Amino acid sequence: MMHIFNRFSWRTLTVFLSVAMLSCSPVFADSHFEQPSVTTASSLLPANVIKGPNHTVRNVVHNDGFLNIYDIDSKYGTLRAVSTATLHKRIGELNAMAGMEQLKGTEEFMHGITDQAGKFVEGGVGLITHPVDSISGAVSGLASLFKSVGGTLHYGKSETESGRLSMISGFDKTKREYAAEYDVDVYSRNQYLQDELNEISRAGFLGKSIIRLGGAAATGGAGVALSVTGNVQAFNDLMRTKSAGDLRILIQDKLEKIGVSSDLIEVFIENRNFTLSQQTALVLALDGMSGTANRVAFIKFSALTDNDDIAAFRTRQALMYAAYNRSVAPLPAFDYVGQFAVAHDKAGVAVVCAPLDHALWTRELSGVVASISNHLDALPDIKRKSLFVTGSVSAATRQQMEKWGWTIKEHSLTALAKK
Repeated sequence: MMHIFNRFSWRTLTVFLSVAMLSCSPVFADSHFEQPSVTTASSLLPANVIKGPNHTVRNVVHNDGFLNIYDIDSKYGTLRAVSTATLHKRIGELNAMAGMEQLKGTEEFMHGITDQAGKFVEGGVGLITHPVDSISGAVSGLASLFKSVGGTLHYGKSETESGRLSMISGFDKTKREYAAEYDVDVYSRNQYLQDELNEISRAGFLGKSIIRLGGAAATGGAGVALSVTGNVQAFNDLMRTKSAGDLRILIQDKLEKIGVSSDLIEVFIENRNFTLSQQTALVLALDGMSGTANRVAFIKFSALTDNDDIAAFRTRQALMYAAYNRSVAPLPAFDYVGQFAVAHDKAGVAVVCAPLDHALWTRELSGVVASISNHLDALPDIKRKSLFVTGSVSAATRQQMEKWGWTIKEHSLTALAKK
């Protein structure tokens, strides 16, 4: 999810959704499966989203059957956004970065970087990692279709944290303050943003005070992807006031109360495929579902996530379930088919929440639908099956899923966030 998507793992989401579900799936011999497609930004997005003062979205947009993949041109370089939600977040970040550049031209900023600390600034620049790979080198090709979802996990501190600079007392707090001023995610995977944040934070830190922006900061829209939580400001305040260490303690405390074992908590917290803000959002979403049983299994699957895109999928899915539980109907329990989370309400409605942009009727999706449907149809208390999707589904997907007894709620965030 950065230029950043240089590891380009969006195809792995396809594998994730299929490999986990293919057991007990019938063969759709008479089905016409759809293929990943190419569409245009002009057919999907408003003009002001396609082009703004600090970005241009390339017109060619790829859909892998689940998510849209966008390329965004900016003066900093090209960023890849896997999903429409990430696209909006990146555009907000680029606008905020333009505001940071304006700040760097002020007298107060210049005083900060020269205030008895010129040597430190000069030596500190090398601590920051700069983007190096081209976006064109990100496509992994056919081999990615066979990648195992259960691959090697990456542990340790996330690269989105401040690294060596965060060890300096006060710097990390300064950076969080600036991120809050510009309304951006301090743990964003956008390395261009991280570079800009680190630069202005060094100046504020060295100047011995936060450089106030006087309300002139561009908004980065940090809460866009979290809008279904019901309290975006509270979450943003948490990101501003809590250090990384404090957030991990908070996560551990919440998971212990849910009933997650200590060893599983450690694996989840150390899985750096999640950013710290994603982990916090996911855990808070589950914590808010106090009446929902089997939340531990959601953490089990999340702990084994080996891919940035699946981490984003898991986080947004948890937020959607929490919003459904809050705004539509209480969810007494989670159920699972393979590695896919399903819930049901007291009226006997089975619910699947899926943060997808546009679902095509692919062989992989047919396997998912068949497995979940077979499982739910065998349960005596399930009367209806409902899919809540953040985007849309193709006509073929709707037709096939309705044959299996599903009702589909497209563009569901409005309904989920109504309270």
